[in-house]
Amino acid sequence: MRRGAILASSSDLAIAVDDVVRAGSWVAALMGRPADAAWLVGPAAPAPTIPAIRRGLADARRRLGEAGWLDASRAGASATVSSRLARVEGLADWLEAAPPHAPRTALGLTQREIEVLTLLGDGLSDAEIGDRLFITAKTVSVHLANARVKTGKRRRVELARMAREALSVAA
Repeated sequence: MRRGAILASSSDLAIAVDDVVRAGSWVAALMGRPADAAWLVGPAAPAPTIPAIRRGLADARRRLGEAGWLDASRAGASATVSSRLARVEGLADWLEAAPPHAPRTALGLTQREIEVLTLLGDGLSDAEIGDRLFITAKTVSVHLANARVKTGKRRRVELARMAREALSVAA
């Protein structure tokens, strides 16, 4: 992202700037920074074709509220090219400065949600997951509900399948 901002600022191609800023908005949405996502995306940006990014932007918009989203996106749209690229670079700085244990998944899952999903992928029930993580079964269900919202998966089986696939890719 930083390289893209540098390349875009060193060229006069508006398309390069737009692409970098759009990508920055997507990253901001997926990493739980709805105000940055709205500011960078602009009010008339085309919808992304990637489902996870589309869901991330929709979630960011919901979290910010319609009025907040529109205010931030209008402010970003009226900003100068250099300030838009500076905002993207600031987002890159934030990502680099995040502690190693901070969530860095594409869907913005917390570390605890990842732990719960990992155990869910192993076939454990909420009570068994709770016993392993020293939390209640109700807390496990809350983490699963949050993961459902972030991933767009509606059923427990879909979450478990996603967790198993992620584990097999990571291994």
